[in-house]
Amino acid sequence: MVSPLYHIVFYGNIRPGFSEGQVRRNLKQHLALSDSTINTLFSRPRVVIKRHVEAATAFRYEQQFFLQGMAVKLEAVDGENNASLLLPEDKEAPQQNMISERASLDSAPAPIGNSDTDSPCLEPLGFTFTGNGKEYFKIWIVNLLLTVLTLGIYSAWAKVRNKQYFCGNTRLDNASFEYTAKPLQILAGRMVAFAVIASYVVLGHLLPPVEQVVFSAVAVLFFIVVTPWVVVKSVQFNARHSRYRNISFGFDGSYWEAFKAFVLWPLSGVLIFLIPFSWHRQARFFVNNSRYGASPFRFGAVVGDYYHIFGMLCVLSFGLSLGLALFGGLFAALLSNPVAILPVVGLFYFLLYIVVGAYLTCHMNNLMYNAATLEGHGLSSNYEFTSYFKLLLTNTLGIVLTLGLFTPWAMVRTARYRAERTHLIAAEDLNHFVAEQEQQVSAIAEGLADGHDIFDIDVGV
Repeated sequence: MVSPLYHIVFYGNIRPGFSEGQVRRNLKQHLALSDSTINTLFSRPRVVIKRHVEAATAFRYEQQFFLQGMAVKLEAVDGENNASLLLPEDKEAPQQNMISERASLDSAPAPIGNSDTDSPCLEPLGFTFTGNGKEYFKIWIVNLLLTVLTLGIYSAWAKVRNKQYFCGNTRLDNASFEYTAKPLQILAGRMVAFAVIASYVVLGHLLPPVEQVVFSAVAVLFFIVVTPWVVVKSVQFNARHSRYRNISFGFDGSYWEAFKAFVLWPLSGVLIFLIPFSWHRQARFFVNNSRYGASPFRFGAVVGDYYHIFGMLCVLSFGLSLGLALFGGLFAALLSNPVAILPVVGLFYFLLYIVVGAYLTCHMNNLMYNAATLEGHGLSSNYEFTSYFKLLLTNTLGIVLTLGLFTPWAMVRTARYRAERTHLIAAEDLNHFVAEQEQQVSAIAEGLADGHDIFDIDVGV
C-alpha cells in the first residue's frame, strides 16, 4: 500500500491575533527563511510550500507554521500516480520545494502519532471561565468589609479567596486551576513591606529638613535596588502556588535580569524611542523564566514587534489629539466661550484613556501569548480592539456610576473575555503531556516546604 502524500499549501491565511508583519518576522527569526522566500509566500493567492511529502512530515510542517501564525493546508495527492492537485499556474512552476528541509524542520517538534497515517493533533483547547458577578460580589464585599474593619490585616485572606475563586473557575481541557498559598504566608510578606514603609514615613518626619532631603534620596535609591527583588519574589510566590492538574508552575528569574527589565531599561525609556525595547525585555523576562513543572516557556517575539505597536499607538494618539484640537476650536468659536470646551476636553481624555488602554492591552496581550511556546505547544490570543474597547468602556462607566460596586462584575466580565479569547494549541494529547510533567517533577523533587514561603513578598490584592 502506497503511503499518502501531501502538498503543503498556503493561501495567505493568518491566525487571529497575528499580523502579517509579525508572521514575517517569526518566519525569518524562527525558521531562518530568506526575505525573498517570505515575500513569495505573501505575494501570491496560493503558494505551494512543499510537494509530495509523507503524512508525518506534512504534519510537522503544519505544526511549525501554525506556531508562527500561518494557517497552511495539507492537500492530498493521488496515491496511485501522484497526480498534483495544484492549480494550473502552480503546475507551471519549477518542480522544486520552495522551502528547504533544513530551514523549517530542524527546530520542529516531533510528529504526533505512531504511523504516517495518524492525524495531527493541533487542537485548539479553549479556556473557559465559569464564575458570575453575583456570586463573586458576595466574596468581594465580605473581603472589602473585613479588610477595612481589621485595618488591612484581612487583606491576606482576601487575596487568597480572590485567587482561589478566579483560578478555580478557570478551566482548560475539563480541569481547573488551583491556588494553594496560605494567608499567613502572604500576611508575613505584607507585614515586612508595611514595616519598611512605616519606618520611612516616621524617620522622614523626625529628621531635620536638611537631612530629610538626603534621607529621601537614600530611600529612593533603596527602593530602586529592592524593587527587582520584590518582583522576582512575588512572581516566584504566585507561580509556585498556582497549579494545573497537581503540577505547579515555576519561575526562575534572577535579580540581575529583573533589575535590567524593571529598572535599567525603564529608566532608559525616558528616551521615548527606547520604550518599546523596555516592553520587549520585560515580556521576555517573564515568559523565558516561567515554566510548567519542568518544562520551560519560550518567547519568540522580537523588539521590532513592539516598535510596531508603539508606532501605531503614536499615530492613533496624534490623530485623536488633532481631532480634538479641530473640533474643540470649532466648538469654542461657535459658542464664543472658551470655558465651555472644558467638559469636552475632559470627555476626550477619558475616551483617550479607554482607547489607549484597549489598544495596548489587545496588541501587547496578543503578541506575548502568540509568541510563547511550551514544549512544542503553542498559545493563541485573539483579543479584538472593538470588543475589548466596549468591555473596558462599559466596565469603567459601571464602576464610576455605581461608586465601585460594579467592580466584581467588571472583574468577572474581564476574566471571561480573557478565557474566551485565549487557547492552548496542543501538539499532543494534554493528558500525556501532564503525565510526563508528573514524572519529571517527581524525579527532580520539585518544590520546597511551605515554611520557605513565609519570607516571600506578594504584591497586589
